[in-house]
Amino acid sequence: MQNLSPANDANCDVADTIGAILSSESYHKKCAEFAGAESKSLLAPSALAFLHETVQVLDARSVLEIGTYFGGGAKVLADAVQGRGMVLTIDSNGARAPYVEAEIATWPQPMRDARCNHVPALQRSRLVRDIPPQKRVLV
Repeated sequence: MQNLSPANDANCDVADTIGAILSSESYHKKCAEFAGAESKSLLAPSALAFLHETVQVLDARSVLEIGTYFGGGAKVLADAVQGRGMVLTIDSNGARAPYVEAEIATWPQPMRDARCNHVPALQRSRLVRDIPPQKRVLV
C-alpha cells in the first residue's frame, strides 16, 4: 500500500489521509475480506478494515487497544503490525482473559509474533506507561 502518512507531505492533513484510506483499493479489499470472515469483534467489517489500513499507513509499531471484548479487533491490529511491532489490548472485564488468550493461541504464527498482549485491568496502567508516547496509536 502506498504510504499516505501526513508526515510524507506537509500539505496533507488528517482529513486527506482518512479520505485516501477510504478510497484505497487495499481498504476495499480488506472490507470484503472481513465481511466474509467470522469475527469476534463488535466492529463492522468496514471499521476493522479502516483500523487495519490506518495502522499500516501510519506505520505504527505499537498499538494500544482499549476494550478487548473477545479479541477480534486485536487480531486485525496484530495482522496490521505483524513483523514490525506489538499490540497491547486491555479490557476491564478480567473474566474474559481465558477466552482472549485461547483466541490468540489460534492465530497464525506471524500474528502471534506481533506480541499481542492481553492485559487484565489491574495491570494496564504500568504497561501503558512502558510504551513511549511517540509510539502510541490509540484505536
